[in-house]
Amino acid sequence: MNAFVELGQAAIGWLDLIAGRPGGVERFKMTRRGLINAVGFYVAVVLIAMVLAGGLSATADQQIFLMLGNLAPALLLGVIGWATMKLLRPAEAALSLAVPTIYALGFMLVVRLVLALFAGPAVMNAVLGALGFMLYRAGRQAGGLNVGMALVFAVLCVLALVVMTAGLYMLVSEGPTG
Repeated sequence: MNAFVELGQAAIGWLDLIAGRPGGVERFKMTRRGLINAVGFYVAVVLIAMVLAGGLSATADQQIFLMLGNLAPALLLGVIGWATMKLLRPAEAALSLAVPTIYALGFMLVVRLVLALFAGPAVMNAVLGALGFMLYRAGRQAGGLNVGMALVFAVLCVLALVVMTAGLYMLVSEGPTG
């Protein structure tokens, strides 16, 4: 399957998952190749974000750190999704949360970029809440988790993103000078 066709199917799949319609999960390719395409989409969105933010005018070292810092959320959510399914379901279902989760992160980054351009930073918490809802829906439908476990999965992912963002900020920001 073409990566662009797979991206289109993932977008339709996410619309189906959000609306609670059946068949949304079947639109995702839950294989290693599907995971590679999801990560590739996320990397492309990060590169576009870097271009829009002027990050490509930075030095090569700064660009590498920007890219690694932006890939960390996808890695974190992918690992959480994979580990959740590995612990709760058979081994063949391990990618069933990782693939939709990384696509959700990429789609919400696109939404965040658009909203940041037009609405400013005031709506960023709403975007994080929307991502949490998407992760809940992924847990319910793609992971087959019950309501409580899907809610725990979504809250864990959102909290991990917030903590990781704060940690990365502390890592790259200068301390007090004095």
